[in-house]
Amino acid sequence: MANSKKKKTSEEPIRQHCNLWGYSCLQEVADEISCGIHSDLLRGYFVFAWREPKVGDIKRLVVTRTDQDSWMYGIITTGWSGIIPKITKEGLYATLITDLEQQKIRQEILEDLKYFIEQ
Repeated sequence: MANSKKKKTSEEPIRQHCNLWGYSCLQEVADEISCGIHSDLLRGYFVFAWREPKVGDIKRLVVTRTDQDSWMYGIITTGWSGIIPKITKEGLYATLITDLEQQKIRQEILEDLKYFIEQ
């Protein structure tokens, strides 16, 4: 007689990716960056926004896509504010992702940023 017991599988549920961290809606991101040096980000296609003032030196980050292989991002840290007007995907991984990893940004935030860069 064959064993009819079912084997349990421990599949993790698929996590929904989030491209807004620390903001309630896209309008809140737009309002925050609309005045000042980061307003150019509004010309791109929104990709990702994050803010968490109590973690590391990086306080805010907004990433937009300007064309097929070109992104821009605005960043605010404890010491400076800046905008990178044009960067490739490889550049994002080599600079921005590396910086965020060094700042010990939560892993799920990094995973989400990478996910939306790849879309």
